Amino acid sequence: MQTFLYFARNCLGQGIARVSASLLLAVTLAALAGCHGGDDPNPPEEQGGTTTGTPSIALALTNAAGATVSAISTGAPATVKATLKDAAGAVIPNAIVTFSTDATLATISPAATALTNAAGVATITLSPATIVTAGATDVKATAQVGTVAVTGSIGFAVGVAAVTITAPVLGVGAAPLSAFGTTSVAVTVSFGGVPVATPQNVTFASACAGIGKAALSAGVATVEGGVATGSYRDNGCAGIDVITASAAG
Repeated sequence: MQTFLYFARNCLGQGIARVSASLLLAVTLAALAGCHGGDDPNPPEEQGGTTTGTPSIALALTNAAGATVSAISTGAPATVKATLKDAAGAVIPNAIVTFSTDATLATISPAATALTNAAGVATITLSPATIVTAGATDVKATAQVGTVAVTGSIGFAVGVAAVTITAPVLGVGAAPLSAFGTTSVAVTVSFGGVPVATPQNVTFASACAGIGKAALSAGVATVEGGVATGSYRDNGCAGIDVITASAAG
């Protein structure tokens, strides 16, 4: 009996020891796991990593004085400046920038493509498509930065300027034109009281020219001072003929 009790106590003690050892091991592992469960004092973004940006292109519209504008009109075009930057925010020189806009509202000059300068800026001029054009649209600029196509845009309005055309002046002055004679006819085109600086097409018309008894110039471009000079030739128009002029950009 004593031998049996000792054996039972001995086995029970070993079992308790094994259970205690297992519990101790579990507690130790839990404690170690808790030591690593806190905030990392050096998160990945602070361990020498870099933030990746994206290339960009920003547009701005300015007038002849360099002031920011949001509208153009005949006689008052705008300069479009596109600034190109890489993913790190550094300007990109000698890059090709392509510009585009609604051709029914505005034109781009001197060309639809431009090269960025040392400051990463590409420049073009934006003008109304015609002297009677009005509306709103935008101008877009695109460029390739490595394998990334970058696009930017800016909106603008197109306004109609006040156009005036002087009465036609004949080369013969007030004197009557001789039968089947020829004389010059000239007008001055102005916007807001200022002679146009950009060429405008002027078309002359008259009642006699409408029935083939006179010949008038058509599509005459204005020159310095906004003056357009054409010719009038009599083809058997008897009496008084009234000459009119109209302009289009």
